[in-house]
Amino acid sequence: MTNDPNTLKAVLTAAKALLEARHEQMVTSEEWDSLKEAVLEADPTWTLNDPTDDPEFEGIEFPNAGLAIQHANADPQLDTAILLGGRHYAVAKTTAERLAIDGVPFAYVNDHEMPDGTFRIVTVPVNDD
Repeated sequence: MTNDPNTLKAVLTAAKALLEARHEQMVTSEEWDSLKEAVLEADPTWTLNDPTDDPEFEGIEFPNAGLAIQHANADPQLDTAILLGGRHYAVAKTTAERLAIDGVPFAYVNDHEMPDGTFRIVTVPVNDD
């Protein structure tokens, strides 16, 4: 662990940005990566158990649920839309099943047709204890 004031300031800045993004319910990949890099700089022994770092993770990240669902509906390989760690992905069905078996909290994301014919995006939580 470092006591370098510049490193600690970088971690604090990244943490504040993450808190602000969380308040807005939106964290970009860049903000997440920035925070992860700053924490690793402050504490090189720290590791993040991020399922997307697994080489067997088959998926593409999208900026919103609608695009992830559209891709999943069009791609026979990445046919499942999920929300994982605040990020939207189209993944292979086997990837979602493996996340569920491994106890990783995530949610399936789907279009649901309402009685009036309109559609709503719904989430189905998995491992959400």
